Amino acid sequence: ALNVTYRRQEVEDMLINGYIALGTNYRNTGRLAEMVVVIRKALRIRPLAGTDWEFTVNATELYLSARNHYDGGNYALAAQVFARLMEIAPAYLDTKTLACRAFQAAGDSASLGRFCS
Repeated sequence: ALNVTYRRQEVEDMLINGYIALGTNYRNTGRLAEMVVVIRKALRIRPLAGTDWEFTVNATELYLSARNHYDGGNYALAAQVFARLMEIAPAYLDTKTLACRAFQAAGDSASLGRFCS
């Protein structure tokens, strides 16, 4: 407590390793919102060089947002968010299937033709 920089690198490495392990577990068990939270904590400490975690977190946040809009019946907003997700990660989980359903429900024929043909 007297020296806040005491073994800082070692402590940060342990925290990041713990967050990554927990985030991986959450990703593998479908606990996506929890994965985002712990990986964001790791990213606040420092960038996770050599990993795709930042991309994964961004894709997951778009996916969760789009899915929530879709589940809530807001197909137009779901279609907008799914279109952004399809640009960067069309193979992420069941994105393509849900996106095509959202485009159909929203009457978004342009996105339907572009991403679902």
